[in-house]
Amino acid sequence: MPAQAEVIVEGEVSPTETQLEGPFPDYWFYTEAEQQPVMNIVAITHRQDPIIPFSVDGVKPSDRHVLQSLMVSFEMYKRYLVEKNMPVKWVQLPIEFNFGFLVVSGPPIFPGFCAWLSKYAIANAKQMGSFWNKVVVVDDKINPDSLEEIIATFMQRAHAQNDRSLSEEERKRGAVTGVYIDTFWPMDWSGDDLPRRCNLEGSYPKELIEKVAENYNKYGFEGKPQYHEEAIIPF
Repeated sequence: MPAQAEVIVEGEVSPTETQLEGPFPDYWFYTEAEQQPVMNIVAITHRQDPIIPFSVDGVKPSDRHVLQSLMVSFEMYKRYLVEKNMPVKWVQLPIEFNFGFLVVSGPPIFPGFCAWLSKYAIANAKQMGSFWNKVVVVDDKINPDSLEEIIATFMQRAHAQNDRSLSEEERKRGAVTGVYIDTFWPMDWSGDDLPRRCNLEGSYPKELIEKVAENYNKYGFEGKPQYHEEAIIPF
């Protein structure tokens, strides 16, 4: 038995037996239900009062987000260099944007190179788990360790209508461009049309959430649990 283990679950997995699993909350979307292998439990060993960690993938980053960000970012970096011979400097899938943005850094070697990098990233999104649907391309002088610098570059250089920032002359003239992003649900959608949110309220039945809230202090936590009852969608 591993000395560091809190709980050990032993079982047997058949190569042929499967059961339908899902939908499952996966970062910013829910996966479709699909057949998965079944493990038949034969023994459970645990410490006295074991610590049982859990995380809800979705709105708030978890350790799984960090590992996934690292591996996916490296895989896309490798694809740029090896498969397409595109001289990118680094690729990052920031967890702060819930995997919705992919940031690519590279030298502006010719006009339109940004479009090439972006289209290739979007084309690979499905193969990489359908995480990102937005791509931000920055030059190779931007520091990948500073999310603030990436955001500042986006805010200062991204033109709302063209693929360039405002020129010096435009800034002197006080030229203004703007862009807005509509995040409202369509007005004709009913409650059944709304996708389930990938968070605590959207991932567990109301009865379970209420039971945990009722016993919150008994579990050793201080204060009063906070959850948004209006966000709970019945299963």
